[in-house]
Amino acid sequence: MTTEIKWQEGTPAIEALYLVAIELGANSGYYAFSYWDGKSWSQSFPEKIINFFPANQLIDQLDIKWPKPEPIGFDDSISLPKPVDEGDWQEA
Repeated sequence: MTTEIKWQEGTPAIEALYLVAIELGANSGYYAFSYWDGKSWSQSFPEKIINFFPANQLIDQLDIKWPKPEPIGFDDSISLPKPVDEGDWQEA
């Protein structure tokens, strides 16, 4: 399975966890995860980070099956929160 992602160059604009592509030489390298704190990467790599991609978008882009089995049925003992009725509020 091959998945193509839209790699970004430069430095991220948002503090977050990223998948980074690290260049070792011509057409060779490896991937790692690193956190961008707004100024620098959380890990220092001896090689150059050439591209990055937000980790949360990577998870959204892939259809990864959860590691635990799916529940067999719906648990009726769990109640969902009741919607708030605007009439229940009074201004103080």
